[in-house]
Amino acid sequence: MNDLLGEDLDTILELPANYTELAAKFKQIVRVEFEKYGLELVDFYIASITPPEEVARMIDQRSGMEAVAISTNS
Repeated sequence: MNDLLGEDLDTILELPANYTELAAKFKQIVRVEFEKYGLELVDFYIASITPPEEVARMIDQRSGMEAVAISTNS
């Protein structure tokens, strides 16, 4: 999953908009691993991805800084 996220996303802020696409790609990757054990992966969904606490804090800080910049430029 880390490799897929690193290849397909520029920032973690893009995650929610790409859950469906990422799930489809990850399903194809994982499906092969399941088949090795005689299992079939029918569906794979991503409901949410929660970053580590320190990353979430940085996102909150960045969002706050962007909101201040927008309000001062208006």
